[in-house]
Amino acid sequence: MKDIIMYGHSGSGNHGCEAIIRSTMKVLQQQCVVYSNSPEQDKKYGINEQCLRQYAKKIKKNSFRRYFYAVYSRIFRNSMLRYKYVYQPFLQNIEKETIYLSVGGDHYCYGTYSNHIYDFLNDNVLKNGGKSVLWSCSIEEKDLDKRTINSLKQYDLITARESITYQMLLRKGINKNVVLIPDVAFQLSSVKVELPEMLIKGKTIGINISPMIQKYGENGQRVLENYEKLIEFILSETDCTIALIPHVVWNDTDDRIPLTELYKKYKETNRIVLIQDRSAEELKSIIAQCCFFVGARTHATIAAYSSCVPTLVVGYSVKARGIARDIFGTEEEYVIAVQSMKDTFALKRAFEKLWGKKNEIREYLNRTMPQYCEEVLKAKKILETVCESERK
Repeated sequence: MKDIIMYGHSGSGNHGCEAIIRSTMKVLQQQCVVYSNSPEQDKKYGINEQCLRQYAKKIKKNSFRRYFYAVYSRIFRNSMLRYKYVYQPFLQNIEKETIYLSVGGDHYCYGTYSNHIYDFLNDNVLKNGGKSVLWSCSIEEKDLDKRTINSLKQYDLITARESITYQMLLRKGINKNVVLIPDVAFQLSSVKVELPEMLIKGKTIGINISPMIQKYGENGQRVLENYEKLIEFILSETDCTIALIPHVVWNDTDDRIPLTELYKKYKETNRIVLIQDRSAEELKSIIAQCCFFVGARTHATIAAYSSCVPTLVVGYSVKARGIARDIFGTEEEYVIAVQSMKDTFALKRAFEKLWGKKNEIREYLNRTMPQYCEEVLKAKKILETVCESERK
């Protein structure tokens, strides 16, 4: 296959981003250049240093340049000047006939501001003769404007990772370049890690919470209290131990902050452990040894699903609902929307429903997950076919 460049990677401190990078190279069976916002972060978690390039420039706080771009954008309602400066390290290296994968999965999930950045980058890849691919994505319909819809139509290929996004794109007339393929991270490898001594293999429940779901919930403190009631139920009504598992450790959205608060409250029970930060492959190994998983981070739940661990997803967007629907035929009971937590017992009630049929769910995943994960491998052939064709 032609040279493949991945861009839009925000750094492996988000182990979902790391999982996409690692799994893409595995599925495509080749090393790829990765334009990263944080190459140092990637090196820390073992991403091949030779693959890494700096993706964007940072603009210093309180600098003239920052104020200038802010004023310019407000007056002219146009951020192109700032984008050209910030993404110069990437833009100046776009090469004709090279395949560019926009990775990250969520680029079109966080409003028109984020959408327009990737519209701009897509336009520049195409303008300079590159092949442009939106890789393993979910997209929020409510944030699509005419500009973004037109840009999405220009991609050489879009791989939608769940059917809600796929069907929405077809309805919007984006139908000539879209295929439905599960998230590439369903192919993430696992590196064996032993559970901490206090945890019991096969009788440990994994729990993940993120500051992001606290932000999307109506009341961030109520979201945390829902987790407290869940933990209290597990401690009183089961003999399981609990692994608190962070999956994103960025400064501005660090899972360890709410998880540490939970750990401190219940550590005296001697049945709860806060897992230390590790690579995506190691975290998958820990999650795979759980008998049940409750997770907020998408790729933590993908690690659980792909390891055939019964999973309750605490979701806030289309991606959680879409992935669960494609696996089970429905998202009902398998996903609890954080916005629906009107009282402090909502999560506990949702857990009880699935906990009662965990064996049935595990058997179902054991039957269906191998084929579901196998579907990801089709991405390589589709990418080869699409990117060898001439643009019309």
